[in-house]
Amino acid sequence: MDAYLRSVREKMSELSTIGLKLEEDIKLAIMLNGLGEEYRYLVVSLEKQDEIDFDELTARLLEEEMKVGPGTTKKAMFSKSRKVGGDCHYCGQKGHWKRDCPVRKFREESDGNAAAKGASSQFSM
Repeated sequence: MDAYLRSVREKMSELSTIGLKLEEDIKLAIMLNGLGEEYRYLVVSLEKQDEIDFDELTARLLEEEMKVGPGTTKKAMFSKSRKVGGDCHYCGQKGHWKRDCPVRKFREESDGNAAAKGASSQFSM
């Protein structure tokens, strides 16, 4: 679980470095989405809560790992048996590939719109 949480923090830091700021609830959803089937009941329980912060979620996950057994998250993280998508090599999220990444598409569209505005302003004198 420590390795999983560390990798999630690293991905969040990388996203922040490239200028993509994720809201807290999105970060928490990403963390919960990456957990294996053995954490299903904890995820359901946490989703019913009105508010939960990153530190509280981390503590609950570490506590739950003691119950389900160490190393189970790592197995789920690196499992080849996932049917829908995989780990995106652009944003690190599960469930889609880089070619389908909504973060990448958004950034490309934003960059394209900025370039188009710059080009149109050159010719509108």
